[in-house]
Parts: sequence; structure tokens; C-alpha cells
Amino acid sequence: SLLLCSGFLMPISVSDIEKLVQPLLEEQGVLLCYAEIKGSIRNPLFQLFIDREDGFVTVKDCVAVNRSTQDLLGLQDSVPEDYRLEVSSPGVDYPLSEIWQFRKNIGRLIQKKESDIQVTENDVSISGRIKDVGVDGNISICTESGNREYSISELAGSCIVLETPKKKKMKRKRHETRSR
Repeated sequence: SLLLCSGFLMPISVSDIEKLVQPLLEEQGVLLCYAEIKGSIRNPLFQLFIDREDGFVTVKDCVAVNRSTQDLLGLQDSVPEDYRLEVSSPGVDYPLSEIWQFRKNIGRLIQKKESDIQVTENDVSISGRIKDVGVDGNISICTESGNREYSISELAGSCIVLETPKKKKMKRKRHETRSR
């Protein structure tokens, strides 16, 4: 399983890297969302995107995973000497697909774009706030039309919608002048 990278065959594949780092990540309590290989065969860039089921990824998590992964990759004959490694969280635009991802984002606003949608609400994309995730795997969403239950397959591919806090309107004090 070789990967074509910038026109050359990479001696290590994304699935090889995923298999290598999986036990290491489990030890550190993080999950691998996905991995990518970019760059050239002589100087590849390995990117790991990690998350936590029970909270959010910290810089400390990324540094720890980076160090232990570097040690592990350094022992592999199939990894070029001049590789680079980046470890980060996938970001809020990463599509949700697992029950634990919906559970950790209860209270947040999500949206499934119309182009990605398989099940529609009156030909409108699904948008609403995650209210609850049931033991049966159904996800309760508070939409404009009320609370609705969806299966994981109906909501897979949804993304978190960043909400900007509304600024409070400041009441202007009127400047009063006294007449003498």
C-alpha cells in the first residue's frame, strides 16, 4: 500500500501511519480523527488530527503526541529521514460523524448543508442546537420548527456553527449642560 505523493511513490501510507500510532494515541487518551501525508517523497509532511471524547485537545496533548510519534516514526525504515510532523485538533469545521462527537457538543449549534443532506426538512438543510444524545443513538435537535429526533446517519457530516457573541447595546448618556 504505497501512496503517490507529488508524482513519487511514498514508501509509507496513511493507513500504515494510522496503524502505527493507534496504540500510542490510546495510551494518551486521544482519538485519531484522520491523518494526511503531504509534501515530497524526500521531505514529507505527516499530519495527525486528534480529538478527545471527554473534552478538548490542548497544546500539551499535541506536544505529547508529537514527541511520542516522532520516536515511533524514527524507528521505521519506510519513513524518510527528513520528514516533518504536525499534530493538531481537526477544528470546528471538521464534520461530525460519531455519537461521542455529538455528545461532547451538546448545547452547540450545528448545520448540515443542503448539498450534503440526504434527509431534508421541507427541502431546507437541517440546522439547530444539539439538545441531547439518547442511549439509542438518536440525537435530539432543537430546530426552528421545534425539537426533532434524528439518527446518526441523518446528521453525519454536520458541522459546528461558530456563534459570535452579540454585543450589548450601550445606552448613551446624554450630555446635559447647565445654564447659568
